[in-house]
Amino acid sequence: MRRFLLLILLFASCTFNVYAQHERRYTQGVIEETRIYKTIEPITPYSLGLRVSNSGAYGTVEYKYNEISYWEGRIGYSFFCDGLVLAGLHNWRLLQYNNIFLDLGCGLGIYTDIDEYYIAAKAKARAGFTLRKIPLSISLDLTPNLIYDICCGYIDIIGDLGISFTYNF
Repeated sequence: MRRFLLLILLFASCTFNVYAQHERRYTQGVIEETRIYKTIEPITPYSLGLRVSNSGAYGTVEYKYNEISYWEGRIGYSFFCDGLVLAGLHNWRLLQYNNIFLDLGCGLGIYTDIDEYYIAAKAKARAGFTLRKIPLSISLDLTPNLIYDICCGYIDIIGDLGISFTYNF
């Protein structure tokens, strides 16, 4: 009788261990399957991009220093003043759902012409998505500018609608 009870106990123990291993493999399989479809996360906090808008073309550099905030630098050519533009913006990620995002930001810019200089206060609203297979973000953004002409002393408002392509390293 003891041998029979010991054999049943051993069989139950083996069955429980096999069941537990199967559950672990099944759970890990589900996790691995969901990871396949997850957006690729960038390795470093740096991004390089290109922005084309109704007021010019810019190269962008971004530095993400925490989960919701990042700095953006722009350098490019402006149709507004036929010259160079340097701008810096601080951005906040308001919404991140899977690979879709919504950002708001503000900053300052300097526009140069042959004989004139402009200072601009900038705001930014950006909505876009990140591709699943490669860390490339495509976004549409609106950047209104309040521009002050240093030489002449007048103020102008320019609406700037653009599309950006950003590669996240």
